[in-house]
Order: sequence, then C-alpha cells, then structure tokens
Amino acid sequence: NFSSDWPVSIFDNADCFAEEFFFIEEIGAVVFGAFGIFIYSPISMRTFVALGANLKLSAKMRYYHRTMTKALVIQV
Repeated sequence: NFSSDWPVSIFDNADCFAEEFFFIEEIGAVVFGAFGIFIYSPISMRTFVALGANLKLSAKMRYYHRTMTKALVIQV
C-alpha cells in the first residue's frame, strides 16, 4: 500500500514501459532475422544438395547426416 503522504500526481505520471526501447529491439530482430534467412538458407540448401549427390555414402549415412543438418537448422 502506498503512503497517503505522497501526492497523487506522482502515480499518474509514472511510466514503467519505455516503448522506444522495444521499438529498437523489434527493428534489430527483423534485420538480424532477415540476415539469417538470406545467409543461412543457401548454406543449408547447399549442404542438403551435397549430401544427396554424394554417392560414396551409404543411404543410412546420408539419412543420418541429413537428420543432423536439419537439427542444426532448427537450433539456429
């Protein structure tokens, strides 16, 4: 409970939510998200193509590598 000695105007003007900070965070998230999509998508696609084209690996080993690559993509 707040003290009755404090003026009511203090509580009316209290601002605990700084919208400017969250706006900057949102812009950063969008920029870095787009950067990640444009950089890491071609890398992962190239890896999947290389694994599919590699005939020296057995089918089971290719499946294992493909699964591990998918797990890495999900973690990023």
